[in-house]
Amino acid sequence: MIGGSGDGFTVDPAALETFSKTSFGRADDFDGIRGLLRDGAVGRSSFGIMPASFTLYEQYESCLDDCLQALADGVEVMEMVADAIIAERDSYLASDAAAQGRFRTGG
Repeated sequence: MIGGSGDGFTVDPAALETFSKTSFGRADDFDGIRGLLRDGAVGRSSFGIMPASFTLYEQYESCLDDCLQALADGVEVMEMVADAIIAERDSYLASDAAAQGRFRTGG
């Protein structure tokens, strides 16, 4: 509800929208970091030709893949949070509008 109610619960639609925008911003940040990691990745030849370098590269590649996936997951989660917050805001606004409409028409 916007404003007061009997139990003191209020919702500020503008605050929900602001939070949603910051969640979309975090998604963009995660995606930007993901792009930088991808662009900065080094190839197998960067690890040399010593036998141990093969294992080291495999570990590097595995960690890089895990990081890229975690960032992709972070993007998805932040977008889901942002969308859910906007849906809640819209639900509160619709509920308040419906209640006001009932009072104006007498029930």
